[in-house]
Amino acid sequence: MVRKYCVSGCRSNYDSNDKITVFRLPRDKEERQRWKKAIPRDNIPDHPNTVVCIKHFPEGFETVSVKGSLRPKHPPSIFCNLPKSLIPTPVPLARTTSKSSSSVRSVQNDELEAYSQNDIVSFDTLCSFVGSHSFTFPFSVSAFRNDDLLCIQSTDHLTSSSIPRFLLTISPDQSFQGFHAGVKVWIKSLSSNKIVKLNRWSQIQEALRYLNSLDLDHKQTVLLEQCVSLNTTRVGTLKYSTEIILRAFEYFATSRSLYNQLRKDVGLPILATLNRLSS
Repeated sequence: MVRKYCVSGCRSNYDSNDKITVFRLPRDKEERQRWKKAIPRDNIPDHPNTVVCIKHFPEGFETVSVKGSLRPKHPPSIFCNLPKSLIPTPVPLARTTSKSSSSVRSVQNDELEAYSQNDIVSFDTLCSFVGSHSFTFPFSVSAFRNDDLLCIQSTDHLTSSSIPRFLLTISPDQSFQGFHAGVKVWIKSLSSNKIVKLNRWSQIQEALRYLNSLDLDHKQTVLLEQCVSLNTTRVGTLKYSTEIILRAFEYFATSRSLYNQLRKDVGLPILATLNRLSS
């Protein structure tokens, strides 16, 4: 009877002097399949005489009686002569972590929902904060009512002019407008997310933060210089309001000849003044 050793590299009983105990694969189909999966070999002969020697079982292994003979209760687990690539890797146990538990996720969702609810603010609540002077931001601001509008502006002004660094106006329907150095600007961080109403504290803070971070552009610099000149008394120098200066630049950009015709009638500044302001 030829015995078929199913463990690759096993040389047991090849020498006539060796007397190594061997065990046939179990007859039970499920148990036999367990043994075949435990042995690192793909093409194990499915033959009644397929055997595994005792060297592939741990010392003192647990046995079970089958038809009066003792045989291993568990599949072989020792394979010394195999390369590591052929040794089966045990399946890791499922890792348990409290972070993935439903109770923790529920608490996190509750905290997020609570924050979202506390972040909502109505126009009346904003107005009540104006009355109590409870606005707190990383930079100094002041708030006041102007007719139906709620105005929040910086307390610092640009150079010697009376123009605040920024101004945020909020209507009763909580639509808003932002101004920087007297010029209306888009608050990109909000408009990019299609936010048209300030109904959250975080949105108001973001709007003020954005307005405070802006630098002066050329148009704002011209307006600022003109406002400073309005507050300065100089003999023989005409003073123009910011509205006239802006209108003058619009006319001049449309047509130079038209500007020359309207300059005397409307009282616009001469070209030298425009060149000085735009240089």
